[in-house]
Amino acid sequence: MYFDKIVAKKMIERENNKEHTLVSKIFESILITEFKNGKNIKLADLGAGAHPKRYIRFLQFLKENSGKLFWIDQSSLMLNHALKNTPQKFKEVIKYTEEEMVDFLNKRKESFDGLIFKYSFNYLISQSLKDWIKIIYEGLKKNGKAIANLHFYERGIRDRSYNAIYTINGKNIKSGYKPQNNDIIEVHFLQKPGDKSLKPKIFASTKIIYYDPIVIKKIASKIGFFTVKIFKNWEENSVWKDTFERLNPGLESKAKTFLLFEK
Repeated sequence: MYFDKIVAKKMIERENNKEHTLVSKIFESILITEFKNGKNIKLADLGAGAHPKRYIRFLQFLKENSGKLFWIDQSSLMLNHALKNTPQKFKEVIKYTEEEMVDFLNKRKESFDGLIFKYSFNYLISQSLKDWIKIIYEGLKKNGKAIANLHFYERGIRDRSYNAIYTINGKNIKSGYKPQNNDIIEVHFLQKPGDKSLKPKIFASTKIIYYDPIVIKKIASKIGFFTVKIFKNWEENSVWKDTFERLNPGLESKAKTFLLFEK
């Protein structure tokens, strides 16, 4: 859906909301915590999207420590928006690459200190979960880390939200349905947010795949990750939380599910 100019523009506008901004601030706090002692580090943000300015303090850290952030997205429209909104002083820090994230990792010429998956770990890809985690493992240096926010739905998935209607494996669901491993979740974005009519107009749709966290842990451990942690609430990591509160005084956070792999 990010290849159509009108749809991409609408999605970029919709992502300018408190929820997306909060998730970016959480990511920034985690990255600053996990890589605070890093020099000359290289990270890749996979399925990165259109808003690099939300990493402004982490970009400053990379600049001061000769680091590099590879900004990977398969949509030229998202990349163009990201490039236009990158402050000039950070353009040497970010390397923009138009490519699908699995292809990028498979064709990489180097391994990374960190891989970032902001909303993108659950993208629908052709690989099995085992192969996907193996690709991530091979894309990291020793002691490298992968960080992702997961689509977890601990309390079940709603049939619709303010912005979208949800179906599972092509079928309508009742609010509160708990996804099963490998369920395909279709997200149908409403033309008019908040539309409660029986047949609302849809302007775009996308698909993600649900992975059971127990299955993720089991596979990642077998593949060889030294650390495999899934936090149902990222604030369970007190160091992450302390960094977030220091960087964002007075900002109230929310429980979000985060994954941390360390090779």
